[in-house]
Amino acid sequence: MLPMPHTVTLFPAVDATDPDGNPVRRPSPTGVASPAFVQPRRSVGDTAEATTTARAAAYLPPSAPELDAYAQLEFTGARWELVGAATAHDDAQGVRVYWRADLRRVT
Repeated sequence: MLPMPHTVTLFPAVDATDPDGNPVRRPSPTGVASPAFVQPRRSVGDTAEATTTARAAAYLPPSAPELDAYAQLEFTGARWELVGAATAHDDAQGVRVYWRADLRRVT
């Protein structure tokens, strides 16, 4: 089992309706606290616009809710969006060991 020294707030995706009445998926307005291990990764800089996008990977316990590309996570006061869906990792017996989510900072 990975050590989980951090606490994050997960915002799983929910079905909603936009102002025009179209069905959409968006992060839940209500977060759920979860232990995690958040590992910073390289930041991607765009020299044309002089912006930088911070990236990280989050390892979550097997009990965490399944997160798709519309979910978000809050860590150290910043919001992070998932880059694709979280990936489940199982052991040789098929037991879920952890979830891995690639993140991009939003705020």
